[in-house]
Amino acid sequence: MSPAGAAGKLGRLFAAACLLAFGAACDPACDRRDGQGAAREGAAAASANSAQDGTPLGAGPAGRASDGARLGDVQDDRGRRLAGGTPRRRIVSLVPAATETLVAIGATDRLAARTDYDVQPELAHLPSVGGGLDPSLEFLVQLDPDLVVAWAGADGARATETRMDDLGVDTYGAAPQTLADFRRLAANLGRLLGLEPKADSLVAVVARQLAQARAVWAGKAPVTAMYVVSRAPAITTGGGTFLDSVMAAAGAVNVFADAGGGWPRISLEEVVSRDPRYLLVPVSGDDAARAIRGRAPPGAEPDEAAALAARLAEETGWAEAPAVAAGRIVAVDAGLFGRPGPRMGEAALRLARLLHGAPRR
Repeated sequence: MSPAGAAGKLGRLFAAACLLAFGAACDPACDRRDGQGAAREGAAAASANSAQDGTPLGAGPAGRASDGARLGDVQDDRGRRLAGGTPRRRIVSLVPAATETLVAIGATDRLAARTDYDVQPELAHLPSVGGGLDPSLEFLVQLDPDLVVAWAGADGARATETRMDDLGVDTYGAAPQTLADFRRLAANLGRLLGLEPKADSLVAVVARQLAQARAVWAGKAPVTAMYVVSRAPAITTGGGTFLDSVMAAAGAVNVFADAGGGWPRISLEEVVSRDPRYLLVPVSGDDAARAIRGRAPPGAEPDEAAALAARLAEETGWAEAPAVAAGRIVAVDAGLFGRPGPRMGEAALRLARLLHGAPRR
C-alpha cells in the first residue's frame, strides 16, 4: 500500500472509531485514545447538499416492493429484506446511531440491552452486551431478541449475523453514513416496530431543525471552517461526510471538502495554507458542559474554547494557524456531533448559532 493510501486508511479507521465511541474515543481536546470499537465499515459519506436534498421519506431500497417482496417489507443496508407486518418487541441495537433513533421514536422500552458506547441516561438501566462489533454472543442469545440491529459490512459483525441467522433471529444490517441514510433507517425501523407515524415525525423534526439552522445565517455570507477530528495526527472531515453536511447547513464552508476521502489525514502546513476562519474542536464530558451554551451571549467567549485556543497556541504547527493565533476556536459537543443520527439537525442549529448568532471577529 502506498504511503498516501495507508494514511487514508488510518484516517478512516480513526474517524470510524470516533463515531462508534460517541465521539469520545478520539477527543482532540483531551487526546483520549481508547482504541476500542474501531469500526472497519468506514466513516461517513454524506454530501453537502444532503441536508437539503429533499429525498422523500422511504425513498431508496427500503421504499420499493419488488422481486416478490411484500409491501411493508424493508431492505437493510446489506441488501437483505426483512418482513414487515409483525412489530418487533425485543430489540438489541449494536449501532449507536440506530439506538439513538430507536429511543427518539419511542422504542426505549423495547430495547433489551445496550452497548458500552450507549451512555444516554435513559439506557443506563440496561445491561451491556459489550462492543458494537464484538458483543458477547452468549449474552446476546440469552436476551432472546426478535430483532438485532448490527453494523452492515463490518468484518467484526459477521459472527453476530451468522449466529443470529442460525437462531432464526432477524438481523438488520445498518450503515448510517449520510442524512439520507438516517431518514431511510428511521423509516425502516418505524416499519419494523409498527411506529411509522413516530418515525415520520422524527424525520420531520430533523428537517425543521436543519431549516432553522439555515435561517440563522440567512442573508449572511458563510464562513470557512475546519472540523478537527484529531490533532495528532491531524485528521479532519472531507467532503461527502455527514459532518460536512451539518457544517453546510450551519453556514460553514469546509475548507477540506476537496481533500479526498471521508476522513483525510492532513498536514499542518495545509491547515495554515487553507486558512480556515474557524477551527471546530470537539470536547466531551465536563468540558462540553462548560463550552456548549447553545446560544452564546454577544461577545462571549466560551470557557473551553478559550482554553483550547491557549492549548493549540503552544503546539508546534497548530500555533502557526491564523485561526489559533486569533483565538477563533469553536468548541463543539463531541457527543452531539459524533454520530449520523437523529441529533444532526440539533448539531447544525447549535453550530449555526455559535458561528453566526454573535458578532464575529
